[in-house]
Amino acid sequence: MILPDKEMLLSAFDYDPNTGVLIFKKRTPDMFKPSKKRNAEHQCNLFNATFEGKVAGSKSVEGYISLRFNRQIYKAHRVIWKIMTGIEPENIDHINRDPSDNRWGNLRSVSHAENCRNRRTQSNSRTGVTGVFPRKSGGYRAVIQKDGRRINLGTHSCVEQAYEARRLAEIEISFSQLGEATQ
Repeated sequence: MILPDKEMLLSAFDYDPNTGVLIFKKRTPDMFKPSKKRNAEHQCNLFNATFEGKVAGSKSVEGYISLRFNRQIYKAHRVIWKIMTGIEPENIDHINRDPSDNRWGNLRSVSHAENCRNRRTQSNSRTGVTGVFPRKSGGYRAVIQKDGRRINLGTHSCVEQAYEARRLAEIEISFSQLGEATQ
């Protein structure tokens, strides 16, 4: 969903990059459309009495901070990215993997593949390691995805060896993408 422009967001929210918190600013009547029941000034007064100076948004089921603005629901980290850069975000990654931590230093723009690599290990993982799976015949298989393709990194005798193969492959992929980006 396309976000409103930066100026509109700046007129509606204050953002503290150190805490990651968005605060509702005082609104003016021209920011509201009159309805059949209430004129714009009345709606503005109600909004300001309820929300002005308060933290915008609440934690969703997935753990992200979501907020309502202009009758649309947006994720706070996307609003923050637009406020700080003026750029419509594609994929914003929470570096520390906490989706409610919207401090500026914890957000980065990444490709979809990079965002997927920074996911937490799934709760149903039998090894506790992303990309490492036990084999019925014994040992552990390590895999990684690159450019939408699954790459087999071999079978290893223990989880630690499979994890190390996966970690090295992640580093290699990161360096190869870094090289492609600088060319």
